[in-house]
Amino acid sequence: FEYNLIGQNAAGTTTSSIKQDGSAYFGGNMSVGLTSTAYGNLSVGSSIGIASFNSVPSFYFYRLGAAPTANSQVAGLSIRPSDGSSQVATAAINAYVTNGATVSTGSIPTDLTFHTGSTSAVERVRITSVGSVTMSPTNNDTSANTNYIDLKASLAPSAATSSTIIGVNSQLTTSTANNFTGNLTGYKAYVNHAGSGTADDLYGVYSAVNQNHSSGTASSMYGTYN
Repeated sequence: FEYNLIGQNAAGTTTSSIKQDGSAYFGGNMSVGLTSTAYGNLSVGSSIGIASFNSVPSFYFYRLGAAPTANSQVAGLSIRPSDGSSQVATAAINAYVTNGATVSTGSIPTDLTFHTGSTSAVERVRITSVGSVTMSPTNNDTSANTNYIDLKASLAPSAATSSTIIGVNSQLTTSTANNFTGNLTGYKAYVNHAGSGTADDLYGVYSAVNQNHSSGTASSMYGTYN
């Protein structure tokens, strides 16, 4: 015989079940270690422990249903401490489909973002699906009037841009319609020691400005090569 524990509402609809094999289903919110179920489908007091014998403990986020679109959030971890009267979302780690990316079978380009703040969680760092790292971006924004520090990136503003961009091995691409009126600083440190002896204290800084346009003008161009 198989013994199952089934819970039903007044209409006879199954709302929960605990089966003989140990599996369980709950149709509503569940609380463990708390007296309230107001914090989500599963509310847990104090801590969650994940243990696994002879294998790697894992925690998975699954998004079911239709395929996500570009720049949509697919997963998130939100930190919400109490100010004494309510919870404030002041930090988070989120996953987004890469802005402008194409989602296809078996391929979902995904960015990982890190958020901090005082009254809300603001994006501070983004690791893109291709491994680029941006600091203080806005949804990987390359539009007008955006200030950020960028590491190894090719930037192509979609509108006339007035920005401050500091880059390491970076490139700015503009057209006659998308003028860049801000400050661009780029550094590329390159050292090639091919000798067989010992070399200490090697420093290299390469900064180049290339004027390559069919119309328009460029001023205040400086390059340093050491």
